[in-house]
Amino acid sequence: MKKIFVIFLMCVIGTAVQADLVSQPYITGDFNGWDPAANSMVDLGGGLWEYTISGLSPGQYQQFKITPGDWSVSAPAANSWYSADATGEVTVTFNTNVESDGWLPEQFRVGVSTEPGTWSLVGDYNGWWNEDPSQLMTPLGDGVYEITQTFAAGNYLLKPTQTGTWDAIGTDGRSIDAWNYYLELVSESEVSVYVDAYAGTMKVDVIPEPASMVLLGLGSMLVVRRKKQAR
Repeated sequence: MKKIFVIFLMCVIGTAVQADLVSQPYITGDFNGWDPAANSMVDLGGGLWEYTISGLSPGQYQQFKITPGDWSVSAPAANSWYSADATGEVTVTFNTNVESDGWLPEQFRVGVSTEPGTWSLVGDYNGWWNEDPSQLMTPLGDGVYEITQTFAAGNYLLKPTQTGTWDAIGTDGRSIDAWNYYLELVSESEVSVYVDAYAGTMKVDVIPEPASMVLLGLGSMLVVRRKKQAR
């Protein structure tokens, strides 16, 4: 009973802390000496926030986090990052809504207005080689990149990274130590991985193999047949 109460109390505290992050987020990082309460983000309404950092050198790389004004919690778990644009500015966005659009993370999405360089997919399947030329992702426009390839049946860990670095976008969002995506395949499948470098999100689509498509087709026929019989 004591253990259950402690777990319940931790969940209540965690929920309260997250509520603080939703009600008024702050941005902290290299640009302000990591003061968690120095720079409050601007409320755009509808759970969306932003903050523009200026006075940087063109292309300057820095790390940052989103906090509720203290270090009780932060988003993402590890530091996020940006590189300033040609004018020495970058706008950071923060989405506190719970989204159900198939992209990860579902909540607390950290985005930036710049996304330099190229993107690659890395994982245990290629020895975590972050400069593997076969894993370069194709730019689709508007900061979205994609790669499609065939994986054998099995379990995999993977994530999109900025090529040649460990700055990545994983299941916890845009982070220098992003959480890996766990992919489980029961048969050989074609897999498409996407990353939205502006929004700080990723998505994985598994394309059914021909045999699976046949089964899906049979299933649809049975559903139609049952509907006809029910009339």
